[in-house]
Amino acid sequence: MEETINFDIDFKHLDIEQLKKIKNIVENYQINEICNRIKTEDKVIIKYDKKTIEMNNDYIYQIKSIRNKYYRQLFSLLDAITPTELLKYPGFEDSGEILYLNNYMQKSVFIKMALINYIGTFYFDNIFTLSENAMLKLGIFRYDCNNLNNSPRDISDVLGMYCHYNEKIFELLESEVSKQDLEEMKKCKRFILICPELINKFCKDNFERFKDPEITDIAQLFEIVFEEVLFHEIGHGVFDYIHDEYNESRADYFASLTSDGTLDKVIGIHYDIIGLIYSLFYIDSDIIKIEDYVYDLKEKAEYKE
Repeated sequence: MEETINFDIDFKHLDIEQLKKIKNIVENYQINEICNRIKTEDKVIIKYDKKTIEMNNDYIYQIKSIRNKYYRQLFSLLDAITPTELLKYPGFEDSGEILYLNNYMQKSVFIKMALINYIGTFYFDNIFTLSENAMLKLGIFRYDCNNLNNSPRDISDVLGMYCHYNEKIFELLESEVSKQDLEEMKKCKRFILICPELINKFCKDNFERFKDPEITDIAQLFEIVFEEVLFHEIGHGVFDYIHDEYNESRADYFASLTSDGTLDKVIGIHYDIIGLIYSLFYIDSDIIKIEDYVYDLKEKAEYKE
């Protein structure tokens, strides 16, 4: 067993070179834990070992694309802020000293959020496709399109799940998945399960709710909802450092952010169908609320719609 290595991301010194070191770690090692202390200490600690798990080939290119998207965004933010641009902000003297740049970067909420987005996309080890029977074993009901309002939470859970290592899950799946898949799951500290069969049923049962000039058939809707579910579950990993009533809000926000807002309408309809009651945040939501309720970078205050 490898000895876990700690890597401290000190936000006071976060720059392009530091970012490249972070990229090397998250892409080439196994991430055991991400300790997010940005709120209290301006620091993140990544604990990692030698890589022993490879991403499922069915998802590897899509996941790499998502991770690269957030890397480029963070790189651009760090690269774009210069002392010249910094002087445009109130409160900074016209001296051009790099000290002011470091001070601004330390306080920049956008860079903090971008860092969380990027490293958080590595906070799961693998993705597994489950059959309908296998996924339903992990729920507490049988899917019934006529009974959505009576079991709203379960509909959401059985389309996809973000899971921590759990012996109960492995026990339930023992007779439903191959021995090889089960052994691969047991190697993971965190993993995502997704069920195309149930997503397809969900799309067929609710097609008329989603249908519009841009969604004209079930196959098209399936691709969109599948992407929404996958982004949502990855979002649970990105925000795994927070545990409160906004967990589903954060996962939906990440789906909106990752899709550049193109999934917002689908997210809203899906939300209405499953009947869950929580706050919806989208890519264009108020940045103060995003900073507070999504990323938990400020002291909590009572949220009012």
